[in-house]
Amino acid sequence: MFSVGRFFAFSVVVLFSSAASALEVSAVRGVLDSHPVVASVRKYRGKVVIKDQCKADNYAMFVNYGPNPYLIICPKSAQSLALIERALHHEAVHMAQWCWGTASLYSSQNLRANAIKKGLTYKHADLALKRLGHQPGSDLYESEWEAYYFEDAPPESIVSLLNDNCKDATQKDLDQY
Repeated sequence: MFSVGRFFAFSVVVLFSSAASALEVSAVRGVLDSHPVVASVRKYRGKVVIKDQCKADNYAMFVNYGPNPYLIICPKSAQSLALIERALHHEAVHMAQWCWGTASLYSSQNLRANAIKKGLTYKHADLALKRLGHQPGSDLYESEWEAYYFEDAPPESIVSLLNDNCKDATQKDLDQY
């Protein structure tokens, strides 16, 4: 049965949802413009693209076309700015891996041991990869485990990964070989 009150409540929810999504996109743009990880990505010729709409449900991805790495962020698919920041960290780790030319910078075993030593959690990385079905020991597993592991790291840690792995070699670096 049609109810004016129900219709009005539904309309408000639909309008509010649309406005919230649009607000979220602009909020994400504003937050990311001053984020230290974004600044570091740009420092190493990376591009951060914030799309209003993506084809998949993913809200972040790393891709590289030619010499340029891209971090694509799709905030309408995410539920919060905190998730966007986690995704930014995750994808920036993939950029650091790409810069270094390897599937992962550290082994999952070493990261797991370090987490245990420091009393940090790593269970979310194990759960995510179990859900995705990646085989332990494969390059894809190591790459994704590392990216999930660093999602909750402070921005300074992600910037450090990018600085350590994306910088151009200096003469001093080359002289060590």
